[in-house]
Formats: sequence, structure tokens, C-alpha cells
Amino acid sequence: MRVEIPSNHEATHRALVDKIARELKPVRRLWPIPIRLAIWMLVDIAVLACLWTWYMRPDFAAAVRRPQFLLEIGFFFLAGQLLAFIALSAAVPGRETSRAQVGLCVAVIAGAILLLAGEPVAAYGSNAEFVRAGVRCMFASLIFATFPLLTLFWVVRRGAVFEARRTGAMVAGAALLFTFAIQRGGCPLDDRQHLMVWHLLAPGTILIGISVIAAARWMRFRLRRI
Repeated sequence: MRVEIPSNHEATHRALVDKIARELKPVRRLWPIPIRLAIWMLVDIAVLACLWTWYMRPDFAAAVRRPQFLLEIGFFFLAGQLLAFIALSAAVPGRETSRAQVGLCVAVIAGAILLLAGEPVAAYGSNAEFVRAGVRCMFASLIFATFPLLTLFWVVRRGAVFEARRTGAMVAGAALLFTFAIQRGGCPLDDRQHLMVWHLLAPGTILIGISVIAAARWMRFRLRRI
């Protein structure tokens, strides 16, 4: 039995098809995750090379002879790359990160933090001295993390991000972990309290907060209304 479609429905259907046809545009193919991750790694290496030419601890030559110091830099750098990979994967539908990948990233981050527990605890004359020494490092971390964060934010945003706030937090976390590796080569203090508070917790809270707010505004994937 043939069903008659009301004329107003037919007109609406034709208008809809015509509008879709007019708005069709070629879409640039999304770069594969390894290429976008490589771009971010190149930016990281460039930032690392530039900063260590003028921002380096005076005892750097002696520090690199300590296995723990090298492990800390390596673990935090690796953790940053893994978290960046997870953030990039979150922006590709159907390529969500597996539990094994998340578990590996968590294990590397936990290992890096446990390495910090092996550093000594320094004695400060007062709380004010602890704060003065830390605030400088906190602002340095924020400055050094800016370019890696913006670069990763851009390459992740090229994809389809459905969980913007969580992805924004991962982007900031990746930039923070990489920046920690830079700071270990620049900050002369090996005090674990200083490292945990002023190199991780304080700048991390600020970076993640800003990145989550920015991601909710500019990273969320939205379907256009027709």
C-alpha cells in the first residue's frame, strides 16, 4: 500500500537535502596519532634544548652521574609522552585507549613519584624561606609548560573530543610531567618536599584547572544543527 507523504513534509525534506548539499565541504584527513605525537615530541625536545642552554643547575655535570637523577628525568619524560598518547587517542572515535595502556601510564607515573621519595628532605630556616624558594620554581614550571600545553591542545583538538574536560586534564598532565623533567635539569634543589609541592602539585593544580576550563569551551566536539 502506498503511503501519501504530505506536501509540507516533502517540501521540508527537499529543503533539508538542498541545505546539506550546499554545505558539503571537503574535510582534511586527520593526521595519524604517531605523527601528531611526533610533532609534540619535537616541540618538547626543542623546548628542552633551548631552556637547558641558559637554565641549568650549576651541578648538572655531577647530577647526571647519579642514576636516580637520570631515572627521574627519564620516567617523567616517558610518563608525559604516554599521557599525551592517551589524550590523542581520546580524540579518535573507535581508538579509545585500552586498560593496558592506561595501566602502563599509571605505573610509570607511580614509579616516577616513588623515585622522588628517595630524595633527601632539606631543612629550611622558616616556612617563608620554603615558600620563596618554591614560588620561583612554580612560576618557572608554568612558563615552561605553556608552549608544550598549547601545542598538545592544538593537535588533540584536531580530532573529535567527546569528553573535553577529562581530555583537557590529560593534556595539562602531559605538559606538566614533561616540564618536571626540564625543571630537574634546571632547579638546583633536590628536596623531595620542594619537588612534590612546587614542581608538581602547585603548578599542576593551576595548569589542569586552566586546561579543563579551556577544553570545555574550545575542545568539545559539537554537532552542527541543520
